Amino acid sequence: MTVRHVLWAGFPGQSNNYGTNPGGSGSQTLAAVDYYDVLLPSTTPALTQVLHALDDTHGKDFELGKALNAAGYKTIIVNVCKGSTYANDWIPGGTYYAAGIAEMQRAWTLIQAKYPGDTFIHHHIADQGEEDARYPTSGIPSLWASNFAQSHAGLASSLGITFSKIWINKTHSTLNNGTPGLYSTLVNSLQLQAAGSASHFLDRDGYDWEPGGLHLTTAGYIQNGQALAAMIIAGTPMGTIATAKKNQLLNHQLNKVTYTPAATIYAHAYVAGVRVTGNGYAPASLTNNTTNWTHTTTRTKVNANPFNFPGASGGDWGVVDEIRLYEDLAGTDEIGRCTLASPQNVVNGGAALSVLAGAVTLADSGSGFSTAKMASLLNLLLGGEADAQLATVYWQYYQGAQSTGGTPQGGRVAVTQNTTWNDASNGIASTSADVTIADQALATWLVEFDAAAAGNMLFEAALPVAPPTQGKVPAGQARTLFA
Repeated sequence: MTVRHVLWAGFPGQSNNYGTNPGGSGSQTLAAVDYYDVLLPSTTPALTQVLHALDDTHGKDFELGKALNAAGYKTIIVNVCKGSTYANDWIPGGTYYAAGIAEMQRAWTLIQAKYPGDTFIHHHIADQGEEDARYPTSGIPSLWASNFAQSHAGLASSLGITFSKIWINKTHSTLNNGTPGLYSTLVNSLQLQAAGSASHFLDRDGYDWEPGGLHLTTAGYIQNGQALAAMIIAGTPMGTIATAKKNQLLNHQLNKVTYTPAATIYAHAYVAGVRVTGNGYAPASLTNNTTNWTHTTTRTKVNANPFNFPGASGGDWGVVDEIRLYEDLAGTDEIGRCTLASPQNVVNGGAALSVLAGAVTLADSGSGFSTAKMASLLNLLLGGEADAQLATVYWQYYQGAQSTGGTPQGGRVAVTQNTTWNDASNGIASTSADVTIADQALATWLVEFDAAAAGNMLFEAALPVAPPTQGKVPAGQARTLFA
């Protein structure tokens, strides 16, 4: 089971997706991101589109998808639009509502058919408001938030989904050849109200706009996509692995010990760094398997099912803003912790705390281990999947990083892991002995493989001092996990 983020652009104006300079010429595609894009020709749905690889003809969406994919998010973008519309065109009974909903439903059917059994986190991206802001009277502009709420609720109901987040692109303040729209200020304030937080409201006034201020330029679309991705990433925090757990996994990787994953993962709730106690509190738990912890091929790991806590009784818990994971019920053997993107106020007799699928994310932000190796260790820790330990690995010099096309220098040398490394401490392990390896004048990187020839890269690091080193890699070389 995989967690996928579905970004529903419902429903933007045409210029926000198919503007005069939307992006490239279709020369770049990103197969890892599914895309469904329809420009409605009329009130009758075309229903002809299929999921396809994201391409750069839609610059904003391309940059958005590319950035999220690079950050480890499995992403699907659905964009159904129509030019020069008002917010009330997209509410039930509105001019384009039925056509838009039909296309969204078709997209959702295709998504579920392509990824059966996966978990989906749904985001609503709003990118409409120019026509409302330019309307000659206040009637339509003053109803922007109400109309958006109806559109939002109708989309969720028609698809049978629950949206995790709303993200709103601010309508440009300057729309009429350098002057504000008559009701730009009003519409902007209502957009912020609908977003619910400034952290979900993207102010684009400083981007690159065409003369007149109605359409972004190519550079502006790129700015928009990158900034929106950064906002979504910031709103879906990546957690950290506890230092003691880093040590255990690092010693496992270096064949010093074998790490045995816990059978059950326990989640404890925290308020401003303090664990909740009393008032009916008990930790939540999930069996440590691939049903509850999505198999990953990236450097991130997320929960595929929710952590459901009991309700508060006898008193409030407060605003829960952090979840910490443990291998034991008492909460002493910490795995890691993650700040919640949407803190929850848990009150006496109110709704019970539920930490939704995808809300707990642990990540490696850039250690020297390969993505495949990091994914395997994360799958061992959360999911309980097997990770093969190697008694012997093979070191080789490279000119440049192997992962970016560097070239090998000299041959590979066999290294016995458990006698070469000290036990990890503070998330760092260092070599305890010199490793004999012939100097290479052009070498700038040291690369580790799982085979004497070909095979898979496990780790790489720039050499602190380029050769010659008297025919050896001296003791004291360090490496970390979950940098």
